[in-house]
Amino acid sequence: MRRAAGLVLAVALLAAGAWLVRLFVEDSGPKELSTRVAEKPRVASGGEISGALAGTAVVEQIPAKSVGAEPPQPPGDFPIATDRDGEAVWLSGTNDPTILRELVRWKPGTGSAERYRLSEPSLVFAPGSGHSVAVTPFGLLILGGKFFVAGQWLDDGRRLVLLDAKKNQVMVGQLHVGRERPYFLVLRDKSVIVASGVKISTNAVERIFSRDGELKVEPLPDLPGEFRRGVSLVELSDGRVMALGGSTSQYVGYEPMLADTFILDLAAKKWSAGPRMMEARTNATATLLPDGRVLVAGGWAGKHTWNDTATRSTELLSPSGDRFSAGAELVIGVAGHQAMWVPGQRDKQLLVAGGFLRGWSGNNSVQAYDVDKSEWRSIGECASDFKTGDVAVVPFSLGGGASLWCKHGGEPGGPWSLVSLRIPTPGAEKSQRIDAEAGIALKRQGLAFLSPQGNSPGLAVGGAATFGAQSAAVDAVWSDGRMQSMASLAHARTNAQVFRLQDGSILVTGGVSGDRTQRTERVPPAELLPLPAGAAPESARWTALDMSLEDGAILGQLGDGSLIALEPGGDVERWVVTGAAEGRPAVQRTSFPSLNRGRKPSRGEDGTTLVVKALSDGRIVVAGGDEQPHRIAVLHEDALKPDAPDQFVGIGDYGPGKTHEIYDPAAKVWRESAPSRGAGGRAAVLDDGRVVKWGSVTAAPAGAKSADQQAAEVRGILEISSADGKSWRELEGPETIHMVERRPFTIEGELFLSGHQVVQWFDAANRRWLTIWSAPGNNTLLHLGRIVVRDLPGGKRVVLPVAGL
Repeated sequence: MRRAAGLVLAVALLAAGAWLVRLFVEDSGPKELSTRVAEKPRVASGGEISGALAGTAVVEQIPAKSVGAEPPQPPGDFPIATDRDGEAVWLSGTNDPTILRELVRWKPGTGSAERYRLSEPSLVFAPGSGHSVAVTPFGLLILGGKFFVAGQWLDDGRRLVLLDAKKNQVMVGQLHVGRERPYFLVLRDKSVIVASGVKISTNAVERIFSRDGELKVEPLPDLPGEFRRGVSLVELSDGRVMALGGSTSQYVGYEPMLADTFILDLAAKKWSAGPRMMEARTNATATLLPDGRVLVAGGWAGKHTWNDTATRSTELLSPSGDRFSAGAELVIGVAGHQAMWVPGQRDKQLLVAGGFLRGWSGNNSVQAYDVDKSEWRSIGECASDFKTGDVAVVPFSLGGGASLWCKHGGEPGGPWSLVSLRIPTPGAEKSQRIDAEAGIALKRQGLAFLSPQGNSPGLAVGGAATFGAQSAAVDAVWSDGRMQSMASLAHARTNAQVFRLQDGSILVTGGVSGDRTQRTERVPPAELLPLPAGAAPESARWTALDMSLEDGAILGQLGDGSLIALEPGGDVERWVVTGAAEGRPAVQRTSFPSLNRGRKPSRGEDGTTLVVKALSDGRIVVAGGDEQPHRIAVLHEDALKPDAPDQFVGIGDYGPGKTHEIYDPAAKVWRESAPSRGAGGRAAVLDDGRVVKWGSVTAAPAGAKSADQQAAEVRGILEISSADGKSWRELEGPETIHMVERRPFTIEGELFLSGHQVVQWFDAANRRWLTIWSAPGNNTLLHLGRIVVRDLPGGKRVVLPVAGL
């Protein structure tokens, strides 16, 4: 082996943020694995930095791992990218200058990796920012941004570094026009097109290629029209390059978007106008599909402001390239993201990760577009940096399953996480399994949750990601821990309700779509998922169902599978959904006795604060939420008959409720319970009709004399009613916490109490509370939408939400 002592090559990276990269070389001794000695590396220059470099490069081949083995974990702080075939390339090592650095090319298809050890004694790069990184056929290309070279900052955004370990070359060049986080496109002819960056607006277009051992940069004609940034690039099936959209403003917020496109003939070096997109957008992605169409996904669109969410809309360019048409909507709107093919499923499954959901709100959802089905699904969770939208991801298929190495772009030195994607791959099981102890955090709050029933899966529906960006995601989970992505809703929503109908179909109603800050909030239409007996859930699709629900209305389900609808004024109807399995759903409505007073979900809370539960003896209990404090009798034609039941309506403003109502099926009337001590709060209804309620009580401290001392003290109280609702008592159990709301809820007849990152189960046999889940630390964002599977004493297995629902 040739021995070499060296200095360091240090480079800053990642399209995901200012991650530091350094290459160091120390004396290397004999290796047990077979190696070969390469020639001395060369440096080719396209700018003012030049000079031959002495040193060695050692290539080391790692034997292929067995199918199903984990891949080598990516490094902590280094450039990483994937090429067109899904192979990942990164710089390996640590910040310790005594440790040798390697360029690693990992091949997910075989599980093998090639390692190229680099030593460069005369060229030094130190930390910088604003780079982009790409895997080219020639090696790892780092371009744009700011470098520190030979004792001085080079911050004009023009520098290029190409690490080509196969040919044992390190090439340095420069662009003609500087850029920060430049947008680029690797072409089929192995060259790279560079356009505008993330912030700097420029119409300059350049082409990078390697020829005769040198790095060449060729200026191309400028993009026509106004200066712009955030331009999407795609290579068409005929080899031409299309540039799409962009923004003429440097800033996100109140920015003018562009819908025009231009097509570059590389042979003629000439731009021509292309068809206009249906929607003006910037920071979108454009991907060539196998049939010649181009899929344009997401971005900032329309009249966009800093507080608006990114668009869910997509467009498809026809194979002839003459017009755009609407495509399937994303699960959640995203901009500034990455698009890449699932290794082993190129042209079948397209991944979207990273980027922003709204200004300074990173995206934590991984979505996949199924080319054959023309639909998007939420398939995993991988958080991007909330300021830059950057994320490092390495998708791979190994052992028949699709997975993703994920690293948060804003956490230099932080750990990578291995994410199992909820997407079927050839030869793999159709479902992943969630961790038996930790479960899975879907990173969405305000989920609608439905428990598994027999062979039918439970569902986690909709919800909102960071800063209220609503999602249309639907995930199925079985009691044995299997999990699977399902077709997305047509309408993204949070705080909805979900029901399993008698024929097995799934109904999603209510919730909120839109943005309160932009005054676009609305109740979205109901959606139905027909699931005939024996149908595979992944093959079903959501259809709209006109239910004309009033804002604030809530549904419950009766024992025969029909629904009961409560309007805020107290009116009640019974609804029967027919024709669901045949795909011709309709709603049959019949009248039902009204409540004694108006009830609705609490102000500022989600719909679960008002609970409707049907009991096995035919009674119906309505508990929780806000209520009208007064009621008056209604005069009707039968009111004077001796046995006619009284009818009431509520009057007055709504306030925190203390009573609940119980429907008597024999008398066909609603009877009001005795008032509880605590007002408002959450409620749960047990199978025997008892109501468990977390409310608040006020009391002046004992011995208070001053006005401040006499101020009312508010504390929480946990109470349980009798089955007939005529009495209440304080429920023994966990110690109450001052001013901290607890949430009682039931799953499969069991009573649970959710607090601050803790969930307790009530052991009715021993009359005690047992903690079945708790989370360390105070970062609630780590547990949004977490679902776990637990085996309770006695053998019952439950799937339950424990945080963020």
